[in-house]
Amino acid sequence: MSKQILSYQVQDLSALARSLCRQIETHHAANARPPSHLALLNMLARAAGHSNYQSYRSGAELRPAPELPAPLPAETLCADAEKVLRLLDADGRLTRWPVKRGAQRLAVWYLWSLFDARKVYSEREVTALLAARNDFDDPVILRRELINEGLFVRTPDGREYRKEARRAPSEAAALLRAIRARLKRPRPARNRK
Repeated sequence: MSKQILSYQVQDLSALARSLCRQIETHHAANARPPSHLALLNMLARAAGHSNYQSYRSGAELRPAPELPAPLPAETLCADAEKVLRLLDADGRLTRWPVKRGAQRLAVWYLWSLFDARKVYSEREVTALLAARNDFDDPVILRRELINEGLFVRTPDGREYRKEARRAPSEAAALLRAIRARLKRPRPARNRK
């Protein structure tokens, strides 16, 4: 059976919100558990002026679900991005520092993506995060590269570090997408003893 889509429109969004609040409060007073899927559908229908979901559904215009779009073709990475991708292990750690400057720049963008732009980091915090993301045990060079590339700023005394809000160039953005897709894949289960 194909899925049917019901359109839902309300005249007054504020009235809808008030009605939902009252209904959820009433439900919460009577039940310890949150409302079920069906209970929420009934609440939405009542907020739109119907007696329940079935009443709403009988008067609504049904239309077939839209076709899903075709999957996008796999993104082609530049040679330097491919190199950086090969240098990452299954956990997203750099196994070694790239030799080519272009690959180094892309690796720095990857490291930059690991930090939160809203946070102020101490030198120790930056070093610890970078140490956790490489196997060649040189977080200092990585920290220096983040500064040299202008992706991080630090106070003159070196106590505070901040991630610069920057837009990644297209090669770096493609690499970051590829890394995210790769790290999302489920890993095989390990035998535990």
